Amino acid sequence: MASRFLGRFGTTRNRVGHRLVLATAAFGVVVTCVVAAVQLYGTYRDDIADIRAEVAKVRDSHLPSITTNVWRFEENALRQQLEGLTRLPGIDYLELDTVEGRFFVAGVKPEPVDLTETFELVHHIRGKAEPLGRLTIMASFQPAFARLFDTAFSILVYAGFWTVLVTGFMVLLFRRLVTRHLHTLAEYARAISLDQSDQTLSLDRPQSQPGQEDEFDKLVDAINTMRAELAVTVTDLRRGEIRYKRLFENAEVAIWDVDLSAVIGRMDALRANGVADLRAHLEVHPELVGELFSAIRTNDVNSATLSLFGASDQPAFSAAIAELLGASLAKAFGQAFVCIWERRRVFRSELTARTLSDKAVDVILTFQMPETDDGFRSIPFTIIDITQLRHAEAERANQAKSEF
Repeated sequence: MASRFLGRFGTTRNRVGHRLVLATAAFGVVVTCVVAAVQLYGTYRDDIADIRAEVAKVRDSHLPSITTNVWRFEENALRQQLEGLTRLPGIDYLELDTVEGRFFVAGVKPEPVDLTETFELVHHIRGKAEPLGRLTIMASFQPAFARLFDTAFSILVYAGFWTVLVTGFMVLLFRRLVTRHLHTLAEYARAISLDQSDQTLSLDRPQSQPGQEDEFDKLVDAINTMRAELAVTVTDLRRGEIRYKRLFENAEVAIWDVDLSAVIGRMDALRANGVADLRAHLEVHPELVGELFSAIRTNDVNSATLSLFGASDQPAFSAAIAELLGASLAKAFGQAFVCIWERRRVFRSELTARTLSDKAVDVILTFQMPETDDGFRSIPFTIIDITQLRHAEAERANQAKSEF
């Protein structure tokens, strides 16, 4: 069957097609071998990485408790813990040697030993580091090699057979039914312009009868429909953007639109480093508030914001914002960062800021939490001036005091 199939392309008329099928089949074999090799290497590398990850897990998650058990002379707990660690994937053997001369082992020592990691056990007390011993972990890569050779032959035979068979057939099929139309689609997509929505897509192929449309007919119709709808949507979006910009600029309330994506990235890094409670972490590291604040980027400010703080333009406001917030920055934005960390729905805080002319203003800073991380790229901070309200409250309090 295969010879008759290829023989149909062996004539002078179809010689290019014949060579194309043979070249594609040969290429498919080479690709199959390369892909199989890459897949096997990836599988082996993943297995080794998993073993190293388990060793790292012992270091990061179990080493502190092991150190505590050594410090407290909890031998039974140590033995149980070491035995439990040998059940982790890839962990074959552990040795624990204490400074008092006690020696604990768990598991079976592999032959050969392909990975050895030693960790010092140190207990910190009253600011002093007390060495307690060392933990040695040994592992072998032989199970990974065994799995590698078990799957290599089957992958090569199965993938090679189907690659050659399918490649030869798909070359002919795609060239006639798909490839040339894909070129047309690519050229159309390259030249597409939303400002010229009257340019419809058409393919060089017989027109299908009504009710007998195939996938390309549906695709062409969908693209033409999508283009028309997209043009309408873009027009509506442009109008909406203009309306939003007009409302933003003419709002009487100060609006400071910021990008907090870098702040979210810093917080993700803190979580990755084991920080679970940001509020407690900030109490120990108050300087982190300033670092997180410096990661805030200003997208835009409206005229009311510039007027409130006496800034001439956005760059002047952005350059002076930390100075404008002054002593209130640490408290207000410390609370704001905790709110973001805990993903509360709304943040609201009262603080005293200063204008560029060094005039004190009492304001309410508020913003709503977005539903997705991408929403943090544009967060409108609303800044409400309550200076007159606070002055009025102070006057009423003084008047009540004088009358009393």
